Amino acid sequence: MGRNGGKKVVLTASVAEMAGWDADPFMAFAGGFPGRLFPPFLLQRMYKPDKPNADYSAPFAPYGLRKIEASLLENGFDEDDVMTVHPRYLKHVMGPNTKVVGISSMDPLGMAYVSLTYTSLTGLGDVSATGVEFWRLSQHPALKEYKVPRILGGAGSWQLKNPMLRKEYGINCIVMGESEHDAPELFNKAIRGEKLPPIVQAKRPTDEEIPAIRNGAIYGAVEISRGCGRGCQFCSPTMKYRRNFPIKKILQEVRANLQSGANMILLNTDDVFLYGSKERFLPNREAVVGVYKAVVNEPGVDVVQTAHASLAPAILDPQMVSEITETIGDKCRYHYRGNPVVTVEVGVETGSPRLMQEHMRGKALPYDVSQWPEIVCEAYGILNDANWVPLCTLVTGLPKETEEDVLLTLDLIHRMRRFKTFFVPLFFVSLEDCALRKEKTLNLRRLTDLQWEMFIECWDHNLLHWRDTWLGEIKNFWLNRQFIKLIGGFLYIAYYKHKHGGRSKQMLNRIAGILGKDYRFLLPFQHPFGGELPESLKQRHQTRLSLLPVIPGSEDVPRELHYVNHEPHYRLRY
Repeated sequence: MGRNGGKKVVLTASVAEMAGWDADPFMAFAGGFPGRLFPPFLLQRMYKPDKPNADYSAPFAPYGLRKIEASLLENGFDEDDVMTVHPRYLKHVMGPNTKVVGISSMDPLGMAYVSLTYTSLTGLGDVSATGVEFWRLSQHPALKEYKVPRILGGAGSWQLKNPMLRKEYGINCIVMGESEHDAPELFNKAIRGEKLPPIVQAKRPTDEEIPAIRNGAIYGAVEISRGCGRGCQFCSPTMKYRRNFPIKKILQEVRANLQSGANMILLNTDDVFLYGSKERFLPNREAVVGVYKAVVNEPGVDVVQTAHASLAPAILDPQMVSEITETIGDKCRYHYRGNPVVTVEVGVETGSPRLMQEHMRGKALPYDVSQWPEIVCEAYGILNDANWVPLCTLVTGLPKETEEDVLLTLDLIHRMRRFKTFFVPLFFVSLEDCALRKEKTLNLRRLTDLQWEMFIECWDHNLLHWRDTWLGEIKNFWLNRQFIKLIGGFLYIAYYKHKHGGRSKQMLNRIAGILGKDYRFLLPFQHPFGGELPESLKQRHQTRLSLLPVIPGSEDVPRELHYVNHEPHYRLRY
């Protein structure tokens, strides 16, 4: 039992979401892989919690949980009554005085993009690590002993809309959306013993209702902006109202993280290049570079990492990208072949302009979405030359996707072979809080041969560019190849032959065969199965020289851009 009868309000999340993942935001993607994929000793290391404070409170917690904590404290809750804690220490802070437990989860049932994709592909169980750990949290002895209301929030709360699932997991109320406005009253209701509504669609908070966090967030996260406004139909953040937070509030959160013991700061944003944008989708270099300078110059900040960015603004202002690189200097979280690099997650999603027009026409703004593949390659040339190595998501199985669309995506992957990036190919998932929520989610049984090829090509690319990092200890490429062939052959015979058939053999053979030097990007793209390329792709191959639309206000300063990593004979002018 907790000291003095326990805390009145307890906030927590599963061990997978409370984990620091060695301060590696991209490593957290492993939470979407099957729970059975990792041996217990490795899970213990990945999930190892930070040493708790003297009162058992967590020094670092998910950013969303810290926002709720701050909202409660800003709205009359006493600091002595509210505590955020790791599940391991729930027994020390819960007791007869505990009135309500708030839980945050990004993916409680393993139904998000990474989870559904890679639990299916690996075949090692149907539930992701995040799903396994959320179930374990729901069965925690302290939660069962003190039967108080449980309120679930976070990006994945929609996964428990079903009343039977809420009963199974012991959840009394789920909150969907930005909850800073609604959370204080819901928690007050629970404390007063009033019945909670089973589902709350949160009212959008005003800027004044969004407080700065008061304690450390995992990865040293601080929020610089929210929402992007581009309106992609498959995505949740695009549904949020776009807003920027002032540097004063950002630095307040930076200092809260530093005081908790962090030395790394993660800039939480749905599009860093649009921070402070005064015109629709045109970057404000002074504001963007200014926020980086403010954070980098804060005493105690040793590492700065950025969450998300879009590609089009990089073309509009290459100097902005270069100035960010200069500002960060050696305070980078990641290295590529021994050298520090700036990393960020970007969404390419597809190589098909038709699908872009159908589902995400705003992603290319202010450019014309019909030239999306050219925009992607132009932006990558700029980013790579400025020492940026993005992590890139691709989505297959989007509604109305055809074989031609997949071939266009394969062609774009082929064109990007020369660029430094890490691909994360994903199944389309109909998230509850996106515009395509009523569409059918892609699953393994409906995956076509061309869609399989997209996954193979992406991981083929990843091994080509990252093999030195992953297999650096084995300098001999021939030994590398034989080692992977041995492991791949064992996996195929022992398991994947029965799970996925001959497709998996092709994938494993391809991975084993690319460890020598690769020149395929110099060759023209061919249909992977010898078929005829669609006319739209042939025409695109014949018109590599592309002039993108002129941006209003820049007609008098046309400019050709040439980059070291840029495609030969391709120019952009605006």
